[in-house]
Amino acid sequence: MKVRRDVASVPARSAADTWTSIVQLVTDTDSKDKTQLTNAASIMATLIADECPSKRPFVFFSGSQRLVIYCKYGEDALEDDSAIDSLAFNPTAGEWSLSAPCLPEDLGWMSRSLESRAPRIHVRDGEITDDDKATSISVVEIDWSALKAT
Repeated sequence: MKVRRDVASVPARSAADTWTSIVQLVTDTDSKDKTQLTNAASIMATLIADECPSKRPFVFFSGSQRLVIYCKYGEDALEDDSAIDSLAFNPTAGEWSLSAPCLPEDLGWMSRSLESRAPRIHVRDGEITDDDKATSISVVEIDWSALKAT
């Protein structure tokens, strides 16, 4: 299942406040490794300030569920209601990872920094690859012939 949320950012919220709002959205009392999200705050705020998630989202992978988060900027952010619809699931409750969009020139240093601070979070230059999907989403095959009535 894929769920999308849009979050109003600059100038409605600062980049740091935008990341704080995203962390509040994706965490709950049963969240695992929540500190990784706070440890990565300065890098995530940089990505938000660079408007990386305007066209390429943050993607949380959690089992068969995927949460994509885009940020709105400028007039779109100002016209948007600052409230963010809550989620029916907690994307950080079990085994989760986050793929974040990044500018090509920042990819190296951000990747190295996140390795030690937040190993569940990875930056990417470009779209989600098949390798990202394969490691994060299970594929279910259905034998329809077994469901046929005899």
